[in-house]
Amino acid sequence: MQSRQARYPSNHHPAVRGDILTLMEEDLQLGVIVLTRIGQLERAELTGKPLEARVGLPDLSDCRVLRFDTQEHDPGWRNITAVTGAHLPERDLEAAAAPPPRYCILYRLQDPVEGPDRRLHLQVLAVAASLEAAVYRLAGTRLNRPQVVRGPRRPARHDASREQAQREARQSASRSGRGHT
Repeated sequence: MQSRQARYPSNHHPAVRGDILTLMEEDLQLGVIVLTRIGQLERAELTGKPLEARVGLPDLSDCRVLRFDTQEHDPGWRNITAVTGAHLPERDLEAAAAPPPRYCILYRLQDPVEGPDRRLHLQVLAVAASLEAAVYRLAGTRLNRPQVVRGPRRPARHDASREQAQREARQSASRSGRGHT
């Protein structure tokens, strides 16, 4: 049996091993799935979604996320048409019936290091449940990017009509107060 050479050499963050062990303690199947997905990323068989800078999170715009869950291995999950009688294409049925994946692999492709191997390097930064953006904060911390991306500052709103209405109300109140002495 011939081993296939990985398209992307990998150099994962040291804490990723602990992330995987934590998932395996939760559910052994999750551990198997995450190891399979990382292998697929290394062989360039899968590609995650590019991230964008988001308000309130570290800037991970040079990273990607690959979401996964155990449902994709449940035979009944893909073949709901037999039970429901629906006639949707399988990909539409999956999108409508399946909950979003609960876990994600956050990774980046790095420039090659000096030497004869000029391939990009795959670096997995975090593997965790994708709830409440905790995995994004975890990856930001591991990359020493604790600064959060802030949104554009709102300019002070100058509302001339509101100021005019307040001025008129003050003048009206002072006139009505003067006339009753």
